[in-house]
Amino acid sequence: MIRILLIAITSFLLSIHGFSQDSEAMSEVEANIDSKPNLDVGITVKALTMDYLSQNGGQFSAFQKYHVGFELGLLKRIANQLYISVPLKVGVVQSESGLEGDHKALISGDLRLNYFLIDQDNPIVPHIIAGVGYVYERPGVSNIQIPVGIGFNFRLASKAYLTFQSEYRYALEDGRNNLHHGLGFTFFLGPKEVAQKKSMEEKKEMEKEVLDSDGDGIIDELDLCPQETGSKELDGCPDKDEDGIPDYKDACPDQFGSMALKGCPDSDEDGVSDNEDECPNMPGTIANNGCPDNDADQDGIPNDLDRCPTVAGTAANGGCPEVDTDGDGTPDSIDECPNAIGPKNTLGCPDQDGDGVKDSDDRCPSVPGSPVNNGCPDENVDTDGDGIPDNIDKCPLKAGSSLYAGCPDTDGDGVDDSRDACPDIPGPAATRGCPRGQIPDSNELRNVDSDGDGVMDADDKCPGRPGLAVYDGCPDTDGDGLDDSRDRCPNSPGPVDTQGCPEVSASDRRVLQIAMRSVQFETSKAEFKSESFKVLTQIAEIMDRYPDFNLSIEGHTDGQGSAIDNQRLSENRARACYQFLINSGVPPERMSYAGFGESRPIATNETVSGRTLNRRVEFALVPRQ
Repeated sequence: MIRILLIAITSFLLSIHGFSQDSEAMSEVEANIDSKPNLDVGITVKALTMDYLSQNGGQFSAFQKYHVGFELGLLKRIANQLYISVPLKVGVVQSESGLEGDHKALISGDLRLNYFLIDQDNPIVPHIIAGVGYVYERPGVSNIQIPVGIGFNFRLASKAYLTFQSEYRYALEDGRNNLHHGLGFTFFLGPKEVAQKKSMEEKKEMEKEVLDSDGDGIIDELDLCPQETGSKELDGCPDKDEDGIPDYKDACPDQFGSMALKGCPDSDEDGVSDNEDECPNMPGTIANNGCPDNDADQDGIPNDLDRCPTVAGTAANGGCPEVDTDGDGTPDSIDECPNAIGPKNTLGCPDQDGDGVKDSDDRCPSVPGSPVNNGCPDENVDTDGDGIPDNIDKCPLKAGSSLYAGCPDTDGDGVDDSRDACPDIPGPAATRGCPRGQIPDSNELRNVDSDGDGVMDADDKCPGRPGLAVYDGCPDTDGDGLDDSRDRCPNSPGPVDTQGCPEVSASDRRVLQIAMRSVQFETSKAEFKSESFKVLTQIAEIMDRYPDFNLSIEGHTDGQGSAIDNQRLSENRARACYQFLINSGVPPERMSYAGFGESRPIATNETVSGRTLNRRVEFALVPRQ
């Protein structure tokens, strides 16, 4: 039997040697890719010598009495260098008596742990073992044994080892302690693991595959927005307004909206997004850009509520045009001076110095000042730079002398220009600064024609400018049939019914009317919503088309909140529109703005729709003075 086992072992080792040579050739290939073998599962085959003599009173050196066995086992990795093994053994053993009857055949099975002390890539790998085993001896005798020992694996190839192992086996039955010494082969099964080291190109490719530039947990290869932090649900893209639509698909990324409207809101729920809705707070139709289709005159008031359904009007006047007796753009219903031309920011009353304080309340009506100072300038303001503050300067727009309270004396005759009837011709004070013999009154200036237009100054409505007799000495600069003294737009032709100013086209009037509803702000703030920019840009373009008109901007609020807060909010919103138009190229001197808070509602504040109409900014073109 010994010869048979030795022959089997020798044949097996020779085959391993051949395998080793093949493996060496393969190892060169493996080295090129620097891979590591898979050593998770293996099998062991060993030839054994079983010594039951030396541990039970016999001589250790009595090798001729040792018997040979055979072992077949299975190894399974459970940690980095720790394995569990199940070896099965068969053999014949002899006790100390040496009698023929003391030879016994046995079969055993162990369950034990193998711990490799160093990594198995090394040429020689020591290991220790410990466990428990069951041994069956013929005829019908069995016992439990506890094996402990040490072994060495000698590496033959990447997954093949020559194994030597020696173990002491303590038996729980008297006289059965023994030693086992084995020599054999261990072979690990399974494919090779993925290469531990890669070429530089492979490393770069691997790094590229796992790169996450924005650090949102989604690698760039799968991230639709690799440079912006986003969520997994949106494939790595951001969603600022959290409406479930990624910003790159969202037409209104800062406002919560619906997928159907590309992420934009629809305040009136008419199917037209606010950024494209010309009437965002009033349900309408898609064909009419979000405005009601039952609005024949397109003034934003439905036909059934419009007292003048075919003529555009205002909500305050029931849909009918406002009456404006003096033609200053301020309807008589709110015009405090309905028969005198004035800007909207002074409620239609004259304001000759344009400081926002109507002349009747202005202590300095010809000098721009501040409302805080009752229309007079601050004491430190000196507009004409003559060293005399505007608040005591009788001629604040012309540099003069302190001798004449700030007025000049152009002809140097001792009569300042504000009192001189002939400021360019020297004359005594007795004749109001005119040469002697020319009494400066309407009855005695019949021979004076200052502008040389053939119309004597006494009859000349424009004595300082050459004109036509048909116009009482006044010119008609734009040739529209209305002389400059009555023409509110003397440099641009226009019909008499608009006081000589160009007519504003119906489409431009509609833009100004729509703007009242389309300029939208964030709640309780003077910050524009994005849909406001379109109509504000259109207003800037209108101002370019009508250079003879100024623009009045009025802010209004609903009745919610305190009156003081609403007044401040309305002023800030009007100012925001004013500033936007300046940034769009409209000269600031062509615009004025004012806020009226909740003082001028055009609808009830008791309903949501009424409050929506009251929150508005009105824009009106006013002929330049």
